[in-house]
Amino acid sequence: MEFVKDVSERHTTNSQSSRGEDGEGDIPGEALAGSTQPVAGGTILGIHNLAIVTPQFIIALVASAIFHIVDESGSPVAMPSPEPSFGDGLGEHTTYYGKNGVAWVLRFGGLCALAGALVAQTVPPTQSEREMMEGLEILSALRDEEEP
Repeated sequence: MEFVKDVSERHTTNSQSSRGEDGEGDIPGEALAGSTQPVAGGTILGIHNLAIVTPQFIIALVASAIFHIVDESGSPVAMPSPEPSFGDGLGEHTTYYGKNGVAWVLRFGGLCALAGALVAQTVPPTQSEREMMEGLEILSALRDEEEP
């Protein structure tokens, strides 16, 4: 318990020493929140983890459904004959096995990527992006003035 008390006292001392004369801290969110409570790092990491893992779970379920629908086990699978055929140079490698679930999963992924690209186009630029674009416009205008 001594360790916990020592750490909490040190945190209180550090948060008071980081404050300016007007009482507002140097931490960006602290002035807005109006409290000295630190942000829980584990909560932020947990939300980040869910944001990454949830789409993976969704695509695993969707891919499983696509494989179940497309690659039904009721159809027989044609196997190539063990004797090579050298007539056209391809041998038996042109045999269609009847399993094309992977192709449908890749098509679905491509459609999702296109939909994501379209949605991303609707996201407005941030303040720093707007400032950068304005700076690039100024540089472009200055470059055009310099060239004869």
